[in-house]
Amino acid sequence: MNSKKLSFLPKTKVGIGFVCALVALTGLMLVFIAVRWPRPSSYCKVHGVGLKSDWVPVIYGEPGYVPGYHQASKDFPNGDTKVEGGCVSTPDSPKTQLISFCKACRKAKAKWLKARAAVYLREI
Repeated sequence: MNSKKLSFLPKTKVGIGFVCALVALTGLMLVFIAVRWPRPSSYCKVHGVGLKSDWVPVIYGEPGYVPGYHQASKDFPNGDTKVEGGCVSTPDSPKTQLISFCKACRKAKAKWLKARAAVYLREI
């Protein structure tokens, strides 16, 4: 049986060692990428507690915003109680969506919205 010579493999011990080191380094790089790759977090970065799962309604149409909400929402990033679905909906559009939330974020959001409602009532 004739075996073909593999011309791409190095002929010396140093060359073989280099190839082995390169393969090992590539494996380490893949492990590093897998560990560092961004993925959804399982805990709240503000409150440091684990996130829960919940089905929330998907709301379609033009969203209304409370002044100052964007800045304040940094204090409750996982406090969603609904998902904005965009302006166009069809009969096949989803009615609910599974999200991750933080109980402390939802409480902080409710407290902030309640305080804003009191401000609006005074302004009227």
